[in-house]
Amino acid sequence: ERRWLGEMAERYRVKADSTEARIVALKRRIDTLPGALVIAQAAIESVWGTSRFAREGNNLFGEWCFTSGCGLVPRQRSAGASHEVRWFPSVIHSIRSYMHNLNSHPAYSDVRARRTAARRANRQPTAVDLAGGLEKYSERGAVYVEEVRTVIRANDLPNVYETTRDGA
Repeated sequence: ERRWLGEMAERYRVKADSTEARIVALKRRIDTLPGALVIAQAAIESVWGTSRFAREGNNLFGEWCFTSGCGLVPRQRSAGASHEVRWFPSVIHSIRSYMHNLNSHPAYSDVRARRTAARRANRQPTAVDLAGGLEKYSERGAVYVEEVRTVIRANDLPNVYETTRDGA
């Protein structure tokens, strides 16, 4: 169990000295995300499933990778750039990677903080609220956050399956 706990702490980028602190930190990271948030981001990032990256690479969330051959080279990649858009063997792999990314990457600590605050207040985290923590997901920042919120509201997504677990 200690080995598993250590592996999970490493996987989710948790640094804690005690077992108790690791467990508390992991509970904040290994948690659900509102399905409406997942759907809205997938719709935006994959152009409603029509993008080349979605069709050829099963990548619904626009995840990049930085090793040659790890994905598809963007046709309009800037000169000198080396990133690719990650390729996944299936859509479920893309969803799992996205979930892990939001639950572990330092850039999305605000998403996790909002989720934790909702839980402490005995509320379910909402997609519209958690979207506020996505400013670093896109170089468009606050404009991207508003686009995610607009897609959620315009498509009445909060009434769709509300929670998605990490690991899908």
